Amino acid sequence: MVNVNVDNLKSITSEYSNTLKKEKENNSNIYKSFNELPKYWHDTHSEKMVSSYNTEKQRIIRLTEDIEKQLEIYKYLENSYSVLGNKIMCDKDNASYVLSKLDIVIDQLDYVKYQYDNLGDISFYPRAYLIYNEREEVVRLKNSFIGIKNSIQNEFKYVDDIEKTVSDMVDKCSVEQFIANNYECED
Repeated sequence: MVNVNVDNLKSITSEYSNTLKKEKENNSNIYKSFNELPKYWHDTHSEKMVSSYNTEKQRIIRLTEDIEKQLEIYKYLENSYSVLGNKIMCDKDNASYVLSKLDIVIDQLDYVKYQYDNLGDISFYPRAYLIYNEREEVVRLKNSFIGIKNSIQNEFKYVDDIEKTVSDMVDKCSVEQFIANNYECED
């Protein structure tokens, strides 16, 4: 079951974007501070610290890239689902059931049209035009149901495509785990 509130996605995307911006600013400040550190601290501990910092900096860069990928996923979801509306509820498991019920209605309307077509020559009947009008109404109704079915099929396919794309995007995303305290200072 897909249940999406686009307004919530917009809010999450905005918060995520702001958090990422703050994280980048924080990282920038840390990088700057660590780049200044060797100017003021010179001993064996500082060398280990700088070496450890360089390793952690690469991890932080990868983490930031992964967070950006996650933000892309939220933005993609927001943009894709907003095409369908603000609140989307889609039970993909029942798609075939819904479509089969529409097929039944379409088949029944087709049968009614067939019955009208097999009335024979009714042109002599003074109210034949009413029967012809009813037949045309059945045809319009059938075409309307065909359009509804096609629309529903397309929307189910659209949701499936979104979910597949998101799954592919998530597969490319992996948040690196940090090992606690790479730097040890021995006295």
